[in-house]
Amino acid sequence: MLATTARQPAMVEAGQLLPKAAQRPGLALIAVDDFGRASGTLEQHEWAARHSGAKMEHLEGVGHW
Repeated sequence: MLATTARQPAMVEAGQLLPKAAQRPGLALIAVDDFGRASGTLEQHEWAARHSGAKMEHLEGVGHW
């Protein structure tokens, strides 16, 4: 999904490297109020967290900045 549909080549490459990230523990902090802007959808962020093997925490009331 994300790895093959990203508009920027760097984002495609980052998506392809996600399984390698699963070799180390990680935490994906997902700023819930950031969606609908340039950062992608909630589903894309959750997909990336799952494919990198990271634990997920949703931060309600938090945006990009």
